[in-house]
Amino acid sequence: MHVIEVSEMGRLALLPVSSWDFQGPGPHPSGWTVQAVVNGPSEAVTLYRPWASVIFCKWGNLTGRAFAGRGPLAWAHTSARLQSETERSLADEAGGPVAQLVTVPQDGGDGSEDDPLAEMKADLKTARGRALLLETTAAGWGEGKSAAPLRDWKPSRLGPNPPASLEAVMGRGFMEVLAACGCPPALFSIQDGTAQRESLRRYFSITVEPLAGLLAAELSAKLEADIGLSFKGRFAADLTGRARAFQSMVKAGLETDRAAALAGL
Repeated sequence: MHVIEVSEMGRLALLPVSSWDFQGPGPHPSGWTVQAVVNGPSEAVTLYRPWASVIFCKWGNLTGRAFAGRGPLAWAHTSARLQSETERSLADEAGGPVAQLVTVPQDGGDGSEDDPLAEMKADLKTARGRALLLETTAAGWGEGKSAAPLRDWKPSRLGPNPPASLEAVMGRGFMEVLAACGCPPALFSIQDGTAQRESLRRYFSITVEPLAGLLAAELSAKLEADIGLSFKGRFAADLTGRARAFQSMVKAGLETDRAAALAGL
């Protein structure tokens, strides 16, 4: 929601609203009053405006409640919850301890100056990706091979290891959320340029342009002017599809000028 405001300089502005409420009798919006909260740097201001002084573009609403919009994730609340819980599980997994566990003799060294592991401990702390030359466990403890470990020392990693199924669920949940928001999932998947351009074209055709039409109609009615929203900036992204459509229409026998106009060229 935005409040239509005219500044002292006579310039028109649309103030974004953080929260709002409707008051008024009857089902017709012309008799409603909107209580809108507009945020500033240091405080929030509550404005009371008639329906004609606000722009309220809704994604969807329940039958009989035209004053209450319903967002896409509210409709697909199960998918939103699945994505949230999966990401929380992965975050908990990644927040666990991370370390390199190094096998040492039974005593493990006492940390004194005579500690046989003191040099190795110091080298490991400063390794930072460098190669180290260390004495083997088979001969480094002064007791011979009989007292040495069965295998030489080898680091073992301790850290996040999320199951592949959890990662797959997160990826699927992300795609479901995109679909609920009217965005083709293929637009954010690993696809070639052709598939992504087609997904972008579909996104504008089935989601952006219909919403823009609703918004333009409301702006035109409340500002008493003929207002349209243009998306010429995406022309280059859809140039391949337009050229393909133009070629198909020309091959079908349509006049070149007419085909170019229909294809938007």
